[in-house]
Amino acid sequence: MTARSAAVAGLVGLVALAAVWVAYVHLWRRGDPRPLRYRDASARLRGFAPVRPLLRVFPAKDPNETLVLVASGPRSSDAYRLDVARVVEERGRVVVTVREHTPTLANPGHARVTYPYRLIVLPTHGKHVHVHWEGRP
Repeated sequence: MTARSAAVAGLVGLVALAAVWVAYVHLWRRGDPRPLRYRDASARLRGFAPVRPLLRVFPAKDPNETLVLVASGPRSSDAYRLDVARVVEERGRVVVTVREHTPTLANPGHARVTYPYRLIVLPTHGKHVHVHWEGRP
């Protein structure tokens, strides 16, 4: 076997390994999505005012629950808000989709500093929690 054919064989092997990894991630680990029930506990944080965007996943007092805190930081109008669009459990992770709504001409809101956030409670599954933002500027 020449050096050139060994290099080509190595490259083919590397491409095959990359294809297997992509198939694993996209077809198996992120497959079989199903809705996951959650509870909104945002009211527990009255007066919470984070000075920058924030994302924290931490255990709750109950070992069967996980808390997810998402905050957008200061905003200039009370028309800004965060909504949990969906929570989905996949084979290898939990995906929380958060949508930030912004002021519109039809609903400009009142000019004042607000701090939109959501605190949600999920059942603990031992999986990585991924937060996907929709509508982030």
